[in-house]
Amino acid sequence: MTCPKINRVAYCSLAVALTLVPAIAPSNQPRETGKNHRVGVLTLLLTDRPHIRGLRDGLKKAGYMEGKKLSLTIPDGKSPHSLRAAANTYVGDGHDVIVATGTSEAKIAAEMTREIPIVFLPASDRWALDL
Repeated sequence: MTCPKINRVAYCSLAVALTLVPAIAPSNQPRETGKNHRVGVLTLLLTDRPHIRGLRDGLKKAGYMEGKKLSLTIPDGKSPHSLRAAANTYVGDGHDVIVATGTSEAKIAAEMTREIPIVFLPASDRWALDL
């Protein structure tokens, strides 16, 4: 029996959108109108990967428009050291979610925080890596 192929980009966009939903979903508490959701992306070397284009497209379809409800921060990660600095900034600035575009990026994000949700794209076994 074969499993249907999952569109990983669509899955990631959905995961990020669902991570942001509690901040906008109805509750007993008053909603924050006009809240700008901050998403930090960790990607090594290439900032224009298909994953990131798909993430932007998926978030847009879910109603998160960059510059309106969404700030998507994508630094130019030239080395693991620069990614650690970016992740540290995301944690310090209180980003709502971190998106990691690979195993190394996910491990760096996990080193920096256990409070901010981390959504990651193609990576190895997350449990074996303690992510």
